[in-house]
Amino acid sequence: MKSGLPTIQIIGFVSSLLVVGVLFVYTQRQLGQTALLRAHVNSLEESRKKLAQLSSRLPGVETETNRWLTALPLSEEEVSFFAASLEGVAKEKGLTISLDLEDFPKQVDIGGKMLPGLGLIITLEGSFDGVRSFLTDLVGLNYFFKTDKLTILAHETKPGVKAAINGSLMTSLTP
Repeated sequence: MKSGLPTIQIIGFVSSLLVVGVLFVYTQRQLGQTALLRAHVNSLEESRKKLAQLSSRLPGVETETNRWLTALPLSEEEVSFFAASLEGVAKEKGLTISLDLEDFPKQVDIGGKMLPGLGLIITLEGSFDGVRSFLTDLVGLNYFFKTDKLTILAHETKPGVKAAINGSLMTSLTP
């Protein structure tokens, strides 16, 4: 009987050593991952500090960033501001305008990059000079509008031209 007790103690001791070894390896892995994450967080913090310093050195950057953000409508309300801007420009030029906006954003190819945009057909009726002037002002609006196709034809029933501009209003909306 005396020889059975030391065997149980040895098995218990070896089992305890195994458990401690497994826990040690697991803890070491966790510490290694924590060290890597801490280094990454420190790197991100340094980048944030550098960006804050650049922002303070270049005060115009924040204004420019905000201007670019307004150029990409983020809501239906902002898209309606764009539509109202187009209608205002058309009215100034003495043109009749019709807008046909798609209901949902889609992916639009801009120089090989796929970006979200709302399909839009702008139909204008009026003088050729008015249409030309409208196009000039469209480029000057604080929005990104990609023109895919421009058609200008003589109007069938009245003097002047009828123009159709097919394109996409680039947005921050996700398709």
